[in-house]
Amino acid sequence: MHPYTRRRAIVEHVNEHGLVSLHDLADLVGASEATIRRDLRDLDAQGLITRHRGGAARRDATRGPEVSPAPSAPAPDGPERGEQAVARLAASLARPGDAVAVAAGPGARPLAAELGKVPGITVVTNSLVVAVELAATDTDVIVTGGSAEGGGYALVGTAAEASLQGIRVRYAFVPADGLTAAHGLTSRSLPLASVTRALALAAQDTVALAARTAVGRDSVVEAVPTAALTHVVTDAPHDDPTLAALVAAGVDVRSVTPEGVAAAVDADSRARQTT
Repeated sequence: MHPYTRRRAIVEHVNEHGLVSLHDLADLVGASEATIRRDLRDLDAQGLITRHRGGAARRDATRGPEVSPAPSAPAPDGPERGEQAVARLAASLARPGDAVAVAAGPGARPLAAELGKVPGITVVTNSLVVAVELAATDTDVIVTGGSAEGGGYALVGTAAEASLQGIRVRYAFVPADGLTAAHGLTSRSLPLASVTRALALAAQDTVALAARTAVGRDSVVEAVPTAALTHVVTDAPHDDPTLAALVAAGVDVRSVTPEGVAAAVDADSRARQTT
């Protein structure tokens, strides 16, 4: 089975049943459990499902009682709420009528949902997930050319990069697989890093979206150097030393809690609460 077809079948099956085991998914598509684990990791990063130990759950189902691992609610600083808080704060930079770019990667889907609320906005993207999310809104969407990386939902390759020639946008929102002051924003693959870099070059300002798990670690390929980053929005703790190092390098860094409390990070790792 082609990887794209396999992953589409996984997403459809998880969405239909809510909670599915790794073993059942492997049987469904006739693949090894190791292959399914890689698929679930990538699909979770793209915001299509929620990966958990032993299987996967529908994205919205993780908040319902059917799949709750215990009577208590998920932790208030869980990854999904943090992701939404980051998306909301990042999207607040955009103004009505702006043209912005959104690169494929972790957190792109909730960001698209927030950008879809901005009147008159135009979004340029290499993410099929973003395009689908915005399809039901009044947002003008420009999707790059290219091929789907690894059967996934990110469009990459020379066609994707060529389609960005002549494009100019106010902001490029670039999700991070890794983020450090030494190497900037890094991506999981060379083709994805190349298109992410091209999207950043098309923008006046580049905004990195970094989950706390990405901060302080490097992924495989450097996509956007620290000197090219103007903003970082993250749910990492405001006293994380990586954030202080980024501020010292001239990057505007905002740390946000799952409850939406945002704070500007100082070079000495102290935060000033903002509204």
